[in-house]
Amino acid sequence: MQRWEYFTTTLSSSVEDTPIPVRDDIPTGEHEKYSPYVLIPQLNHYGDQGWELVSIEPVSIGRNGDVVRPDANAAKWGRDYFCCFKRQIA
Repeated sequence: MQRWEYFTTTLSSSVEDTPIPVRDDIPTGEHEKYSPYVLIPQLNHYGDQGWELVSIEPVSIGRNGDVVRPDANAAKWGRDYFCCFKRQIA
């Protein structure tokens, strides 16, 4: 039977915090302040450690580190994503 371990974290898509990688599949030129392309190096970092992305959801992070999924009717924009990863236990 396969056994898995899980890891959760939030990632931010701020261009000011993480540069957008230069790759053939990413358009060149200026990108928006909170471009989702910023997530690529962060996701690859976890992939290099053997983690597989299972789920990613936009969230708002509260002052206490709590997260809430934005209400589509609230017209609130977000730049943070709650991510769940898994990897097989040897």
